[in-house]
Amino acid sequence: MNATPATDIVALQPYEPATPDAVHAGSTLTRAVLAGVLVIVLSVGGTLGYRIWDNERKADAAMREANVLAAQEDLADEKLAAEIATATALLETYRGVVADPGTLTSLRRAVDTASKKLDASTTIATDAMTLHTALKIIAVNQSVLDDDALALDGLRAAQEVATASHAQFVLDDATRKADDATRALNASTLGGEQLFAATEGQVDDDAVRQGLRSALDAAAPVAAAVPERTVAAQEAQAQAAAGAKTSVDGAVAAVNDAVQAHSARLAAEQQAAEEAARQAAAQAAADAALRQTAGSTGTPGTPGTPGTPGTVPPDTTHPWVNPNCRLGCVMP
Repeated sequence: MNATPATDIVALQPYEPATPDAVHAGSTLTRAVLAGVLVIVLSVGGTLGYRIWDNERKADAAMREANVLAAQEDLADEKLAAEIATATALLETYRGVVADPGTLTSLRRAVDTASKKLDASTTIATDAMTLHTALKIIAVNQSVLDDDALALDGLRAAQEVATASHAQFVLDDATRKADDATRALNASTLGGEQLFAATEGQVDDDAVRQGLRSALDAAAPVAAAVPERTVAAQEAQAQAAAGAKTSVDGAVAAVNDAVQAHSARLAAEQQAAEEAARQAAAQAAADAALRQTAGSTGTPGTPGTPGTPGTVPPDTTHPWVNPNCRLGCVMP
Protein backbone atom coordinates (compact mmCIF):
# COMPACT_ATOMS: atom_id res chain seq x y z
CA MET A 1 0.00 0.00 0.00
CA ASN A 2 1.42 3.33 -1.03
CA ALA A 3 1.37 6.15 1.39
CA THR A 4 0.00 9.47 0.14
CA PRO A 5 1.81 12.59 0.99
CA ALA A 6 -0.08 14.86 3.30
CA THR A 7 0.09 17.64 0.77
CA ASP A 8 -1.57 15.60 -1.86
CA ILE A 9 -4.37 14.68 0.46
CA VAL A 10 -5.07 18.32 1.29
CA ALA A 11 -4.91 19.32 -2.31
CA LEU A 12 -7.36 16.68 -3.25
CA GLN A 13 -9.94 17.82 -0.64
CA PRO A 14 -12.91 19.57 -2.20
CA TYR A 15 -13.68 23.40 -1.44
CA GLU A 16 -16.38 24.06 1.07
CA PRO A 17 -17.76 27.63 1.44
CA ALA A 18 -17.73 29.24 4.96
CA THR A 19 -20.84 29.02 6.93
CA PRO A 20 -22.49 32.15 8.52
CA ASP A 21 -21.43 31.00 11.95
CA ALA A 22 -17.81 30.88 10.90
CA VAL A 23 -18.00 34.40 9.45
CA HIS A 24 -19.54 35.72 12.66
CA ALA A 25 -16.85 34.12 14.77
CA GLY A 26 -14.11 35.75 12.67
CA SER A 27 -15.65 39.19 12.98
CA THR A 28 -15.87 38.86 16.75
CA LEU A 29 -12.21 37.94 16.95
CA THR A 30 -11.18 40.92 14.87
CA ARG A 31 -13.13 43.30 17.02
CA ALA A 32 -11.60 41.82 20.17
CA VAL A 33 -8.11 42.26 18.78
CA LEU A 34 -8.78 45.86 17.82
CA ALA A 35 -10.23 46.58 21.24
CA GLY A 36 -7.16 45.11 22.90
CA VAL A 37 -4.87 47.17 20.76
CA LEU A 38 -6.87 50.29 21.58
CA VAL A 39 -6.66 49.55 25.28
CA ILE A 40 -2.92 49.13 25.00
CA VAL A 41 -2.54 52.37 23.08
CA LEU A 42 -4.68 54.26 25.57
CA SER A 43 -2.81 52.73 28.48
CA VAL A 44 0.57 53.67 27.06
CA GLY A 45 -0.64 57.16 26.25
CA GLY A 46 -2.10 57.60 29.70
CA THR A 47 1.07 56.44 31.39
CA LEU A 48 3.18 58.71 29.26
CA GLY A 49 0.88 61.63 29.94
CA TYR A 50 0.92 60.96 33.64
CA ARG A 51 4.66 60.81 33.65
CA ILE A 52 4.87 64.14 31.84
CA TRP A 53 2.40 65.71 34.25
CA ASP A 54 4.18 64.24 37.25
CA ASN A 55 7.56 65.52 36.05
CA GLU A 56 6.12 68.97 35.61
CA ARG A 57 4.63 68.84 39.08
CA LYS A 58 7.91 67.70 40.61
CA ALA A 59 9.82 70.33 38.67
CA ASP A 60 7.55 73.04 40.05
CA ALA A 61 8.04 71.76 43.59
CA ALA A 62 11.80 71.56 43.09
CA MET A 63 11.94 75.12 41.76
CA ARG A 64 9.99 76.36 44.75
CA GLU A 65 12.34 74.52 47.10
CA ALA A 66 15.38 75.94 45.31
CA ASN A 67 14.02 79.46 45.67
CA VAL A 68 13.25 78.89 49.35
CA LEU A 69 16.85 77.83 49.88
CA ALA A 70 18.02 80.93 48.00
CA ALA A 71 15.94 83.13 50.30
CA GLN A 72 17.32 81.34 53.36
CA GLU A 73 20.82 81.89 52.01
CA ASP A 74 20.15 85.63 51.81
CA LEU A 75 19.18 85.67 55.48
CA ALA A 76 22.19 83.52 56.36
CA ASP A 77 24.45 85.97 54.53
CA GLU A 78 23.03 88.84 56.58
CA LYS A 79 23.73 86.98 59.84
CA LEU A 80 27.19 86.02 58.67
CA ALA A 81 28.01 89.59 57.65
CA ALA A 82 26.88 90.89 61.05
CA GLU A 83 28.98 88.27 62.83
CA ILE A 84 31.99 89.17 60.71
CA ALA A 85 31.60 92.82 61.74
CA THR A 86 31.41 91.82 65.41
CA ALA A 87 34.47 89.59 65.15
CA THR A 88 36.44 92.30 63.34
CA ALA A 89 35.65 94.74 66.15
CA LEU A 90 36.78 92.18 68.72
CA LEU A 91 40.10 91.82 66.91
CA GLU A 92 40.73 95.51 67.55
CA THR A 93 39.36 95.46 71.10
CA TYR A 94 41.37 92.41 72.17
CA ARG A 95 44.63 93.43 70.53
CA GLY A 96 47.36 93.03 73.14
CA VAL A 97 44.91 92.12 75.90
CA VAL A 98 44.55 88.35 75.56
CA ALA A 99 46.31 85.66 77.54
CA ASP A 100 47.02 83.65 74.38
CA PRO A 101 47.76 85.71 71.22
CA GLY A 102 47.09 82.60 69.14
CA THR A 103 43.37 82.99 69.80
CA LEU A 104 43.39 86.24 67.84
CA THR A 105 45.17 84.51 64.98
CA SER A 106 42.44 81.86 64.89
CA LEU A 107 39.74 84.51 65.02
CA ARG A 108 41.33 86.39 62.13
CA ARG A 109 41.39 83.21 60.05
CA ALA A 110 37.75 82.55 60.85
CA VAL A 111 36.89 86.07 59.69
CA ASP A 112 38.74 85.53 56.41
CA THR A 113 37.00 82.20 55.84
CA ALA A 114 33.58 83.65 56.55
CA SER A 115 34.23 86.62 54.29
CA LYS A 116 34.99 84.29 51.40
CA LYS A 117 31.71 82.46 51.99
CA LEU A 118 29.85 85.71 51.48
CA ASP A 119 31.12 85.78 47.91
CA ALA A 120 29.38 82.49 47.08
CA SER A 121 26.00 83.04 45.42
CA THR A 122 22.84 81.00 45.03
CA THR A 123 20.71 80.52 41.91
CA ILE A 124 17.07 81.46 41.45
CA ALA A 125 15.01 78.79 39.68
CA THR A 126 12.62 79.79 36.86
CA ASP A 127 9.58 78.15 35.30
CA ALA A 128 11.55 77.19 32.21
CA MET A 129 13.76 74.81 34.11
CA THR A 130 13.40 71.07 33.99
CA LEU A 131 13.21 68.84 37.04
CA HIS A 132 16.81 67.77 36.54
CA THR A 133 18.01 71.39 36.42
CA ALA A 134 15.91 72.37 39.43
CA LEU A 135 17.36 69.48 41.43
CA LYS A 136 20.87 70.66 40.56
CA ILE A 137 19.99 74.17 41.77
CA ILE A 138 18.66 72.73 45.02
CA ALA A 139 21.95 70.92 45.58
CA VAL A 140 23.98 74.07 44.86
CA ASN A 141 21.85 76.32 47.05
CA GLN A 142 21.83 73.80 49.89
CA SER A 143 25.62 73.52 49.69
CA VAL A 144 26.04 77.31 49.88
CA LEU A 145 23.63 77.47 52.81
CA ASP A 146 25.50 74.69 54.62
CA ASP A 147 28.84 76.44 54.03
CA ASP A 148 27.45 79.65 55.50
CA ALA A 149 26.23 77.78 58.56
CA LEU A 150 29.63 76.16 59.07
CA ALA A 151 31.39 79.51 58.63
CA LEU A 152 29.02 81.13 61.12
CA ASP A 153 29.58 78.36 63.67
CA GLY A 154 33.35 78.55 63.24
CA LEU A 155 33.33 82.32 63.58
CA ARG A 156 31.27 82.21 66.76
CA ALA A 157 33.47 79.50 68.24
CA ALA A 158 36.61 81.53 67.51
CA GLN A 159 35.02 84.56 69.14
CA GLU A 160 34.21 82.56 72.25
CA VAL A 161 37.79 81.33 72.53
CA ALA A 162 39.21 84.83 72.04
CA THR A 163 36.75 86.26 74.56
CA ALA A 164 37.75 83.63 77.10
CA SER A 165 41.40 84.46 76.52
CA HIS A 166 40.63 88.15 77.04
CA ALA A 167 38.81 87.34 80.26
CA GLN A 168 41.82 85.36 81.44
CA PHE A 169 44.09 88.29 80.64
CA VAL A 170 41.86 90.66 82.60
CA LEU A 171 41.86 88.28 85.57
CA ASP A 172 45.62 87.83 85.42
CA ASP A 173 46.11 91.59 85.20
CA ALA A 174 43.81 92.21 88.16
CA THR A 175 45.62 89.54 90.16
CA ARG A 176 49.01 91.02 89.33
CA LYS A 177 47.87 94.47 90.41
CA ALA A 178 46.43 93.07 93.64
CA ASP A 179 49.68 91.22 94.37
CA ASP A 180 51.74 94.33 93.65
CA ALA A 181 49.54 96.46 95.89
CA THR A 182 49.73 93.88 98.69
CA ARG A 183 53.52 93.64 98.45
CA ALA A 184 53.79 97.44 98.57
CA LEU A 185 51.53 97.46 101.63
CA ASN A 186 53.71 94.85 103.34
CA ALA A 187 56.79 96.97 102.70
CA SER A 188 55.08 100.02 104.17
CA THR A 189 53.86 98.15 107.23
CA LEU A 190 57.33 96.67 107.83
CA GLY A 191 58.86 100.13 107.76
CA GLY A 192 56.05 101.46 109.90
CA GLU A 193 56.56 98.81 112.57
CA GLN A 194 60.28 99.56 112.69
CA LEU A 195 59.64 103.28 112.96
CA PHE A 196 57.06 102.80 115.68
CA ALA A 197 59.47 100.73 117.76
CA ALA A 198 62.38 103.14 117.26
CA THR A 199 60.57 106.38 118.08
CA GLU A 200 59.34 105.74 121.57
CA GLY A 201 60.07 108.90 123.54
CA GLN A 202 61.30 110.62 120.38
CA VAL A 203 58.18 112.72 119.79
CA ASP A 204 56.66 115.53 121.80
CA ASP A 205 53.15 114.10 121.49
CA ASP A 206 52.89 110.30 121.51
CA ALA A 207 49.42 110.53 119.97
CA VAL A 208 51.17 110.77 116.63
CA ARG A 209 52.82 107.40 117.19
CA GLN A 210 49.52 105.92 118.29
CA GLY A 211 48.04 107.09 115.02
CA LEU A 212 50.70 105.03 113.26
CA ARG A 213 49.86 102.07 115.48
CA SER A 214 46.21 102.31 114.50
CA ALA A 215 47.07 102.47 110.80
CA LEU A 216 49.32 99.43 111.12
CA ASP A 217 46.67 97.44 112.96
CA ALA A 218 44.07 98.30 110.32
CA ALA A 219 46.45 97.30 107.50
CA ALA A 220 47.34 93.90 108.96
CA PRO A 221 44.20 91.98 107.84
CA VAL A 222 44.36 93.57 104.40
CA ALA A 223 47.98 92.49 103.96
CA ALA A 224 47.11 88.94 105.05
CA ALA A 225 43.99 88.62 102.87
CA VAL A 226 43.79 85.92 100.16
CA PRO A 227 41.10 87.09 97.70
CA GLU A 228 39.15 84.79 95.39
CA ARG A 229 40.34 84.34 91.80
CA THR A 230 37.78 86.69 90.36
CA VAL A 231 38.29 90.07 88.77
CA ALA A 232 36.00 91.76 91.29
CA ALA A 233 37.76 90.22 94.29
CA GLN A 234 41.24 91.00 92.96
CA GLU A 235 40.30 94.58 92.14
CA ALA A 236 38.80 94.99 95.61
CA GLN A 237 42.02 93.65 97.18
CA ALA A 238 44.15 96.03 95.12
CA GLN A 239 41.97 98.96 96.13
CA ALA A 240 41.97 97.99 99.82
CA ALA A 241 45.74 97.45 99.86
CA ALA A 242 46.36 100.79 98.16
CA GLY A 243 44.10 102.55 100.66
CA ALA A 244 45.77 100.88 103.65
CA LYS A 245 49.21 101.76 102.27
CA THR A 246 48.17 105.38 101.90
CA SER A 247 47.06 105.44 105.54
CA VAL A 248 50.25 103.80 106.77
CA ASP A 249 52.47 106.04 104.66
CA GLY A 250 50.63 109.09 105.94
CA ALA A 251 51.03 107.98 109.54
CA VAL A 252 54.73 107.21 108.96
CA ALA A 253 55.24 110.68 107.49
CA ALA A 254 53.48 112.23 110.49
CA VAL A 255 55.72 110.35 112.93
CA ASN A 256 58.84 111.32 110.98
CA ASP A 257 57.72 114.95 111.05
CA ALA A 258 57.08 114.69 114.79
CA VAL A 259 60.51 113.15 115.36
CA GLN A 260 62.15 115.93 113.37
CA ALA A 261 60.18 118.55 115.28
CA HIS A 262 61.18 116.94 118.55
CA SER A 263 64.83 116.82 117.51
CA ALA A 264 64.69 120.39 116.28
CA ARG A 265 63.18 121.54 119.56
CA LEU A 266 65.87 119.75 121.57
CA ALA A 267 68.58 121.14 119.35
CA ALA A 268 67.18 124.65 119.71
CA GLU A 269 66.95 124.28 123.45
CA GLN A 270 70.49 122.97 123.62
CA GLN A 271 71.72 125.79 121.45
CA ALA A 272 69.93 128.32 123.61
CA ALA A 273 71.39 126.79 126.75
CA GLU A 274 74.85 126.80 125.26
CA GLU A 275 74.42 130.39 124.18
CA ALA A 276 73.23 131.35 127.64
CA ALA A 277 76.17 129.55 129.22
CA ARG A 278 78.53 131.22 126.80
CA GLN A 279 77.11 134.60 127.59
CA ALA A 280 77.24 133.89 131.31
CA ALA A 281 80.85 132.80 131.05
CA ALA A 282 81.70 135.88 129.03
CA GLN A 283 79.99 138.09 131.58
CA ALA A 284 81.81 136.38 134.41
CA ALA A 285 85.13 136.83 132.63
CA ALA A 286 84.36 140.46 132.02
CA ASP A 287 83.45 140.99 135.63
CA ALA A 288 86.65 139.32 136.75
CA ALA A 289 88.68 141.46 134.40
CA LEU A 290 87.02 144.56 135.74
CA ARG A 291 87.82 143.60 139.25
CA GLN A 292 91.45 142.99 138.38
CA THR A 293 91.95 146.23 136.48
CA ALA A 294 89.87 148.45 138.71
CA GLY A 295 91.97 150.90 140.71
CA SER A 296 91.99 154.64 141.11
CA THR A 297 90.11 155.09 137.95
CA GLY A 298 86.55 154.14 137.50
CA THR A 299 85.36 151.75 135.02
CA PRO A 300 84.85 153.63 131.79
CA GLY A 301 81.29 153.86 130.77
CA THR A 302 79.97 152.34 127.64
CA PRO A 303 78.89 154.71 124.88
CA GLY A 304 75.67 156.42 125.78
CA THR A 305 75.78 155.36 129.49
CA PRO A 306 77.60 157.02 132.40
CA GLY A 307 80.62 155.25 133.85
CA THR A 308 80.42 153.47 137.17
CA PRO A 309 82.40 154.99 140.00
CA GLY A 310 85.64 153.24 140.80
CA THR A 311 86.08 151.33 144.01
CA VAL A 312 89.23 150.49 145.86
CA PRO A 313 89.43 147.17 147.60
CA PRO A 314 90.44 147.34 151.19
CA ASP A 315 94.18 147.04 151.78
CA THR A 316 94.72 144.49 154.45
CA THR A 317 98.44 144.44 153.90
CA HIS A 318 99.02 148.11 154.70
CA PRO A 319 96.65 149.11 157.42
CA TRP A 320 97.74 152.65 157.20
CA VAL A 321 96.17 153.08 153.83
CA ASN A 322 92.92 155.01 154.01
CA PRO A 323 90.32 152.90 152.37
CA ASN A 324 88.23 155.96 151.62
CA CYS A 325 90.97 157.62 149.66
CA ARG A 326 90.20 157.22 145.98
CA LEU A 327 93.81 157.93 145.06
CA GLY A 328 95.20 155.30 147.46
CA CYS A 329 96.75 158.04 149.64
CA VAL A 330 98.76 157.08 152.76
CA MET A 331 97.77 158.18 156.15
CA PRO A 332 100.23 160.66 157.69
